[in-house]
Amino acid sequence: MTRFWKKGTDGAEAMDASDVALRVVLQVAEDQIEAALGNLADRGSQAEGEVVGAEATDRGLVVTFGDKYEPRTALLRRLNSLQRVGVGITDFAWLDAVTDPTDRWLRDEFARWEGPRDNGTGIDQVEVARRRLGRLTGQLIVDRLLTLVSVADMEQQRRRTIAHAAALAGFNTHTTEAGDALVGCSVALVRVAPHAAMSLLDAASSIAELRRFGIRTKIDEAPLLELIDHPNWRVNGSATQLVAALPPPRSDEIAGALVRVGRGLVGQTKATEIRAEQVVAALATAAVARVDVDDTLDALRSHVSSNVRVDATVVLARRRPERARRLWEPWLTSRSTNERTAAERMIATLGDERDVAEVVRIVKHRAKPSTGTTYWPPLAAEGLNFLVRHADTPDAAHALDYLRSNWDRHDDDLQRWIRLNHPELVPPPPTAP
Repeated sequence: MTRFWKKGTDGAEAMDASDVALRVVLQVAEDQIEAALGNLADRGSQAEGEVVGAEATDRGLVVTFGDKYEPRTALLRRLNSLQRVGVGITDFAWLDAVTDPTDRWLRDEFARWEGPRDNGTGIDQVEVARRRLGRLTGQLIVDRLLTLVSVADMEQQRRRTIAHAAALAGFNTHTTEAGDALVGCSVALVRVAPHAAMSLLDAASSIAELRRFGIRTKIDEAPLLELIDHPNWRVNGSATQLVAALPPPRSDEIAGALVRVGRGLVGQTKATEIRAEQVVAALATAAVARVDVDDTLDALRSHVSSNVRVDATVVLARRRPERARRLWEPWLTSRSTNERTAAERMIATLGDERDVAEVVRIVKHRAKPSTGTTYWPPLAAEGLNFLVRHADTPDAAHALDYLRSNWDRHDDDLQRWIRLNHPELVPPPPTAP
């Protein structure tokens, strides 16, 4: 029998270490519940022990996770899966959450996290602590943990543990207030405890990135200004990643800092690849009126890393559509798969009627079933959007008819994407004889 602790109680005696169920309530539109339940009942997930139950209730869609992942990972994996079948959520909340634990309970779980994985019971104690602390929820516990982590005289290992707990609680709370509190504390901590600061920034990024699934918050970017070009590359990377996750546009001060960092990366070695990718992603959210952003992106197109060159080119093309054709045309015949794929994306999103024949060729190639890596959206998705926009042209109309007549040759992901985005392209079911 599964036992859960009550809100505001110690909890340590109320739950078996080996019997830790995770239940979350997802707020899903009524017309999407059936699709969500079908996805959650997927046998692959059940076999992996990822999802062990789901039901529609008056409170929302209640999902019970197995013990394979800690709460945040389990939730994000399932949200990504639901997104693939067109299901969005407007909010989530953990059931059996811990909102006001005792000091003793926190000390015990912190010690469990820091202690040996196996204390003779055969149970991974670190994983138990991670899953228990992963239920911390609410602004009350977020503020309490951030106060604890800011205590001046503290052993660094304990500070990191508390920062991880605060990060988990902040993500579970996922409000603007929680995000701002995480960022503010990270700025205060960065000089004495950069690792703790990074944990808090990464949690704020996770909150901001929830907008991909339909949950929107507005985290203040101003405190990040002093962290974007911080000398610790992990800190500046976490800060830049958070900036990229925030809804645009950027303030002039933040955009200016990104430009300075970006210019400093021009001509650098492969070792700066990740940093340059982060900066390019953040520059994509800068105001279109800033010409210095375009100049920086143009300069980064000569970076030693192919990934950076491609990212900078794609962002520049989207910011300056009048230049896009000159950017993609040389890459359509490139020997680099990375550059050819980028060219296909640009022509499909920024091209016009002159490009119909080329996009038809791209879609026919990308629509073929693949036995390798799968992508979501499928690689043919943007090209199909283009053909639908130009369905009044003979070549596009013929290509769409060809797609319908060869429906069974397409893989499941492409068929699913078409059903969600262009149901008019789905052929009618065969009639009974």
